[in-house]
Amino acid sequence: MGNKYLDRTDIIHILNGLETISFKILYEIYEELNNNLYKYIKNKKLSKKDLINMLIKYYQIKSYEITNNNSILFTYLNYGKLKNSYYPNINFLFKKPKIRNCSILIKGRREYMEDNILTNDTKKYYYSLVLDGHGGDKCSNYLKFNFNKTFLKNLLYLKDYNKSIRMTLNILEKNFLKSNNESGSTLNLLFIDKKNNKYYVYNVGDSRCIALTKNNKIKVLSNDHRPNLKSERNIIIKRGGFIRNNRVNGIMAVSRAFGDKKLKPIMTANPDIKTGSINNIKFFVQGTDGLFDYITNKEICNKIEYNNEDYYNRAIKKLLLYVYKNKKSQDNISCSFTLLT
Repeated sequence: MGNKYLDRTDIIHILNGLETISFKILYEIYEELNNNLYKYIKNKKLSKKDLINMLIKYYQIKSYEITNNNSILFTYLNYGKLKNSYYPNINFLFKKPKIRNCSILIKGRREYMEDNILTNDTKKYYYSLVLDGHGGDKCSNYLKFNFNKTFLKNLLYLKDYNKSIRMTLNILEKNFLKSNNESGSTLNLLFIDKKNNKYYVYNVGDSRCIALTKNNKIKVLSNDHRPNLKSERNIIIKRGGFIRNNRVNGIMAVSRAFGDKKLKPIMTANPDIKTGSINNIKFFVQGTDGLFDYITNKEICNKIEYNNEDYYNRAIKKLLLYVYKNKKSQDNISCSFTLLT
């Protein structure tokens, strides 16, 4: 099925694009979704009809999501083929994971620390917020100390995690720009909805989030917003700015950020958002460019992956010291590690 873990959107896309489907492809889909589930359905020796039905019911796919009237989705949802099909209670295969976090920041070769990390773990949700300040630490500090209370106010009113976070980021940006401070900050936010086993990654700037799946595949869950990217360059130029030496107006090395009053509205703080299921995720790694500019995603996962659960804190610290001493990182180096057990 390829080299990436499948989520709900992928399943809908596949079932909309096929008129018929083989057992081989169905088994590959289930193997990508969850190894335990794959073993379970192989042992049960279910029919093709049952396997398709389980996918549709488990992901609660609706008829309005049909985009191809010749597809499997159309056939099964519109012609009643779901009736009397086998559908076991498979939720036990997707146990609610325990979440552990290790966050480490080191000043490195900079004169002072501008990075910040904020984590919060509740019964209903978890989040990890990584901030890389520039031009001082005022903006990253403001975001860190005002994110949670602003988010809770919005959640009380909107009753929706995604809408509340988007509203929170918009409010924080507007309020900080009212201050006299001209510093700025990137933002990388990992949010986990525990009830639905779903993650969201919000990204502004060039801090990054990656994940390692239980199938040992690396997923890159954010795009680095830099002026050398054609899509980012076009946005800057459209808003009246220019790129010189891969910097916005010859000044800023990132193309999106909070704060940076002098470069508004040329630079926005609009986040990219990626979402998916955590069912097949082993761990997430978030970090600032002081980490990711000096070491590859694969190296990071390799240095963390084979540690015993009780030694991850030590592994993260060793990773950051390796980037500082061996890779000669010139920046603050910060990392938030989220383990699902």
